[in-house]
Amino acid sequence: MSHENSISKSNRSRLRPFFADIREPLPLRAARIVPLTSQRSPARHHWSYNAKMNWLVKEEPTHYGFDALVKDKKAVWSGVRNALAQKHLRTIRKGDRIFYYHSGDERAVVGIVKAVSDAYPDPEDPSGKYVAVDVVPVKRLPRPVTLAEVKADPGFKDFPLVRIGRLSVMPVTDAEWARIERISGKAPRGEP
Repeated sequence: MSHENSISKSNRSRLRPFFADIREPLPLRAARIVPLTSQRSPARHHWSYNAKMNWLVKEEPTHYGFDALVKDKKAVWSGVRNALAQKHLRTIRKGDRIFYYHSGDERAVVGIVKAVSDAYPDPEDPSGKYVAVDVVPVKRLPRPVTLAEVKADPGFKDFPLVRIGRLSVMPVTDAEWARIERISGKAPRGEP
């Protein structure tokens, strides 16, 4: 698209002499505008404001459960190969909060961990195209929040855990985070 086409017809005649000598479009300066809203975008880039994000990671409790992470005190979150999960893992920054989800038979959010590093090249990947993140445990939730509870709550209709069930790393909005913490503090339905 030429610059002339982006100018209204009424202004074109006045500006015609200015554009007459331009053969190539002018280079545009790269500008990154990040809106300051109450709901942060799941995708965060290195040029955005320095806000902390929320995430959810999944793991089989028989492979590496939350209790094993508490015992080890620190772990390298690696081995993620799904392209979208890798995209999310690349976006995790030091200090971000992360829900720890037990997949398999348990299917529940069981604890909170924190990223203690930005994403870095996965040491187990010779190709260099995958990343890893260091995490430490923060706390176990008062009680696990099951996938069935999340699916039954209409407030989670857009939550990737509900929409894209097989994704192993996903963003969590502030509202979803608060809602999961609130549910974990309540007794499950049907119990006093």
